[in-house]
Formats: sequence, C-alpha cells, structure tokens
Amino acid sequence: MMGLGFVVARFGLFLQIIRQPGSVALHHAASFGIGIGLVLLGTLVHIASGLLFLKFLQTFDQSELPYHYRPYLGLATTFSLALIGFILAFYLSI
Repeated sequence: MMGLGFVVARFGLFLQIIRQPGSVALHHAASFGIGIGLVLLGTLVHIASGLLFLKFLQTFDQSELPYHYRPYLGLATTFSLALIGFILAFYLSI
C-alpha cells in the first residue's frame, strides 16, 4: 500500500510535466494527496498489525511457543517499515 501511494504521488508529477499549456493542474494535487494518504494508511496498517500481534502473543504461555521462536524479529521489521513509511510521507511532502 505504501509503494502504491508512492507511485500515485509521483504519477501526479508526471502528469504535471506532460500537461499541455492551459490545462488545469488539478490532477497533480489530487494524485499527490491520494498518494500521501495511501502511504500513511499503509504505515498505520503496519503499526496496527504489529500491536495486534503483540496482543496475540500475550495470550500464550512461554511453554506454548515453539522452541527458538523469536517473534520480536518480525515486530522489529514491522515497526521499521512503519518508520520508513513516515519518512517516505515526509519526503513526498517536501
């Protein structure tokens, strides 16, 4: 979702470059807003899924988890991608 948001935001820039003189530049603003929204929505989905997974893990006893199971690597990846999403949204907005 975050990747699609980046593509949509940059597609508006492409439309602005190829637009003909006298045409309205509404497409750029609309695709930019939709793109930033998709990036932020994808970021929020990452955060929500990480928090729900943490809550799910708390329902298990340590003895119920498989030997050598390391759930925090996946959580670190999830929250790292969320951080990248916020950075991407900031980058697209400047």
